[in-house]
Amino acid sequence: MNFKDLLERGIVEKFTPDAEQIQTLQERALKDLASARALGGSDPEWVYVISYEAMLRAGKCLLLAKGYRPRGRDIPKAIITAMSAVGGEPLKALVNLMDLMRRRRAQALDEMNRPIPRYEGEQALEHAEKFVTHALRLARKSNTQLTLFR
Repeated sequence: MNFKDLLERGIVEKFTPDAEQIQTLQERALKDLASARALGGSDPEWVYVISYEAMLRAGKCLLLAKGYRPRGRDIPKAIITAMSAVGGEPLKALVNLMDLMRRRRAQALDEMNRPIPRYEGEQALEHAEKFVTHALRLARKSNTQLTLFR
C-alpha cells in the first residue's frame, strides 16, 4: 500500500503541515518515552500505555511531516495502517507490534482484571524507543524544519 491507496481508502488526506504542530508531536513523543522510563517497573500498565502513546505521536508526526494526516473515526488505527504503508521495512515489524499494543492497551484500560505484567511493560518501552527513534528520524528527513529545533 502507498499514499495513493491510503488516500483512495480515506485513511489519510493531504495536509499542509504546520512546523509547530509537527515539532510539538515530536517533543511530546520524546516526553512520553521519558515518562515511561521514569515509571520503570513501578506501574507496568502505565508504562505500556505511555509507550504506545509515544509511538502513536511519533507516527502522526511522520505522517504530518510527509504532508498527510490521518482521518476517519478511528485515528489510532488510521495512523497504524498508514505507518505500515510508509514506514518501510525497519518499521514494519514494529508497526505490527504497535497494532497489538493498541488492542492490549484497550483491554488493560477497559478490563481491570487483566493487568499488564512488568515484562510486557518493559517490552513495550523497548519497542516504543526503537519505533519513535526511527519514525522521528524519517520525519526529520521529510521535513527539514524539524532539524532546526533539535
